[in-house]
Amino acid sequence: MPDDRFIHPCLGHSDKVNQLTDLEFRVWTQYLLSADDFGVMRFSAITVQADNDSLHAKSTRIVQRCLERLIDIGLVVDFEHQQRKYLCQLNWHRYQKVAHPRHTIHPAPPREILDRCEEDTAALFFEQHPTLSCVENRYTPLPQGSNVEVTSEAPLRTAKANGQGHTANGLRERFAEFWKHYPKKVGKDAAWKAWLKRRPTQDLLLQMLAVLAWQKQQDDWLKDRGQFIPYPATWLNQGRWEDEPSQAPQMNSRTLAIARAGQEFLKS
Repeated sequence: MPDDRFIHPCLGHSDKVNQLTDLEFRVWTQYLLSADDFGVMRFSAITVQADNDSLHAKSTRIVQRCLERLIDIGLVVDFEHQQRKYLCQLNWHRYQKVAHPRHTIHPAPPREILDRCEEDTAALFFEQHPTLSCVENRYTPLPQGSNVEVTSEAPLRTAKANGQGHTANGLRERFAEFWKHYPKKVGKDAAWKAWLKRRPTQDLLLQMLAVLAWQKQQDDWLKDRGQFIPYPATWLNQGRWEDEPSQAPQMNSRTLAIARAGQEFLKS
């Protein structure tokens, strides 16, 4: 187990965990210890037994049943990758706190499972998992509205955290809206990573759009066919929505209406 990882005390306050028998609980806690830093592990009793001497004394069939029980009550979910089965957890961040995830040989879950993960668990995959850092990999997180088709039968997550919609899908939807209005559409993958680090709320998105409305009218952004418009990732990383105009920009009526609407919404 990595030395920067620990089991969270909330382990003892879960209704699902409290349904487990003593043996199932031992298998469950061993999963928490044997899984990689993203919560992924081979769906194999042998893997669990290899890391625990007391479980090694049990029959493989019994330990396998315990793993299946964890799936049945919803503590973990299973997925298949290249004809191998794996386990992962939709709320891994609640039980394990990993400051610096280490490289893993295990794959990330498919998109339909990532969409079901809680925000912090999904963000761990999107920001740190090696297979998600490759643009050509099929697991690369794609903002809603991209040209790549994602096939998934799972419903989109619409739950909100603290009333701000901090779900994986909420972040993608707000990014798509930001991307639609940003005038320099280059470096989309880098911009998405910057967006994940900021995790803008709906209110912050509206503030960004209101600021963009006048920034797009600045001389520096208009001259030389937009040569001096910052890259979207740069704009996000530098917090450029906090900029203030050096002088009142000349806006057309439509742009002025958008800016005023955003400002009025923030005041309400």
